[in-house]
Amino acid sequence: MSNRRRKSISSEVQTEKKQRIDEIRALNEKLTLINEELIVTNEELKAYQNKLEELVSIRTYELRKKEESLNYKSRLERLISGYSTRFFNLSPELVDDSIINSLKELCGFFDADAAFLGQICYSEDSYSLTHVWSNGVTSYDGSYFKKAPLTDVIWWLEKIHERDYFVVDYRKNNGAIYSHCESGMISGSGQITFVPIVFRGNIVGFTGLNSLKNEHEWTPDEITLFHQIGEVFFNALKRKASEEILIENERNYREIFNATSEAIIIYDYKNNHVIDANQPAMRLFGIGGEEEVHGRSRNELGTEMGFD
Repeated sequence: MSNRRRKSISSEVQTEKKQRIDEIRALNEKLTLINEELIVTNEELKAYQNKLEELVSIRTYELRKKEESLNYKSRLERLISGYSTRFFNLSPELVDDSIINSLKELCGFFDADAAFLGQICYSEDSYSLTHVWSNGVTSYDGSYFKKAPLTDVIWWLEKIHERDYFVVDYRKNNGAIYSHCESGMISGSGQITFVPIVFRGNIVGFTGLNSLKNEHEWTPDEITLFHQIGEVFFNALKRKASEEILIENERNYREIFNATSEAIIIYDYKNNHVIDANQPAMRLFGIGGEEEVHGRSRNELGTEMGFD
């Protein structure tokens, strides 16, 4: 083979080798770019996954809080319904104990140390805590709050029309009744919440909670609960007072009715039966007791009682 031929072949080999090297270099550069793009893509994917996990976590928290809120509201509604049912047509002698038990339940529900029911007597410029329950951490001077001067809470009465409730925090010394704590009329006081009881447009009393350890942020549903419970308490006490007056009037009537020496028979001619007869009448006609005469017709009783 001639030298020229050898040089030609060598030149072709060098050229082809150079082309292969250039192709390999270009391929490596392309692979490097692809790898860099993959790295960026993976980082974006990781960031997206983190963001997605964060959004899922936030949404899960929101759903859990919403479920807790719904459950809590359901418990509030059951509490209100329970009070309304409990005090419906409750016997007068059971009203006071039922109110005390209800205040105890409220303390348990709101993790409070004491609960109270107050009534206002404008004619005497006074107010009183008629019902109080305490776990012993908080106590009230019963002799003072049996008939306390209305000036103690006049600042509150003037402000209460501006909102549905009022909070006094003795630990922060906000409120004119802070002197109660220092004078010993209230001990173990923390955050006290007052909720007015309104009857026919007038504030007739208030309910409240005292918590030494718990600073509660009140919700509209909770304040509504307190308004309704206060109305239930007040209506029960008014019904109790009315029934006690009726019982006392009945007692006075019976005493006067039976005190006379004359025989008295009250007869309903329209319905043809005896409504009542006093003791002298029953003795006169030999009747053993009221059950023998009430509701009886004159035909059943005969002429011995003077029916013609």
